[in-house]
Amino acid sequence: MVPSAYNEATLTRRYKRLSDWAYFFGVTPALALLPKKLGYALLRWQGGHIARVNRIHRADTSRNISLVLDDEQWSALAKTQVTDKMFEMTAAEDLETFCFPFWNESKIGRYYSFEGLEHIDRVRRLRRGALMFTGHFGSVSSSLVALSLRGYTLNHLSRDSWKDASLHPAFRAHARFKLAWMKKKTGRDVLFIDAGEGTSSPLSSALGVVEAYRLLSQNEIVSMAVDVPAQKSKDTAKVDFLGRQCLFSTGLINLAHQTKSPVIPFFALRDTNEMWRQKVVVQEPITMSGDVRADLQKCVDRLADMIREHPEQWYNWHSLSRFWADSGTANESAA
Repeated sequence: MVPSAYNEATLTRRYKRLSDWAYFFGVTPALALLPKKLGYALLRWQGGHIARVNRIHRADTSRNISLVLDDEQWSALAKTQVTDKMFEMTAAEDLETFCFPFWNESKIGRYYSFEGLEHIDRVRRLRRGALMFTGHFGSVSSSLVALSLRGYTLNHLSRDSWKDASLHPAFRAHARFKLAWMKKKTGRDVLFIDAGEGTSSPLSSALGVVEAYRLLSQNEIVSMAVDVPAQKSKDTAKVDFLGRQCLFSTGLINLAHQTKSPVIPFFALRDTNEMWRQKVVVQEPITMSGDVRADLQKCVDRLADMIREHPEQWYNWHSLSRFWADSGTANESAA
């Protein structure tokens, strides 16, 4: 089957008959005020509704999950359940935006546990900063808030996609609301690299990278996602990912090589039963070789291992074909 055209805005639609304004600023904040068990039980229904509304997105997600997950380990029913849970994860992240106002240093332990923080402590004693990477996995936004409340403030480098005019105005308004509360809780702005479909803004990209250099030189922590489709990056390299040759951005590795900052993977895992509970897993630093392709492969392998273990947590299933090196949608750079 030929993958359908990728559309970033596919999953920004939440309701079919009602306005998405009602979803983002009516129903979802109301759920955040309910007792946790009740609110998240209703949230599961929300996730199912989002899946039904976004049929193309769900079909792409389901197809790619079936392509990747081993038939011997995952039955057809289990794969369907993975797909459905991924949409529940989306609804949970939407809801969590309205939980940020209630989170503080003393309460964050009710929602988050932390594993591997000693890896951050150890590398920061080297005084070269820490370059942490994750994927579009779990709830990245809330994990940044949780880590900050735990005493580890991350300066996150991100693609500036929420300004895209093709996105629903309610989705963009929700994103602005989320960013405002993230800044209140972390004290930091997200470092945006302005990038459109297949293009980037050299000025804003350069400014974002320069700021990342400055922060790392001051022994601060900079974070970013490694799973950015090649179409959104100027420099890419070919690596193995989920059983296929794929193109990934080399931005993370280039920054690590130039700054000599240690590279640490981290992932946010949401409990699939008690969905208000999450865990930040900080892994051992990557042993860098100095070779761009080899070091990128090491980072991508960490992400792939997490995806295979917790497939319902990865949000990029629908766009997997965009990473494929033989898809004809991107060209490999000389990196």
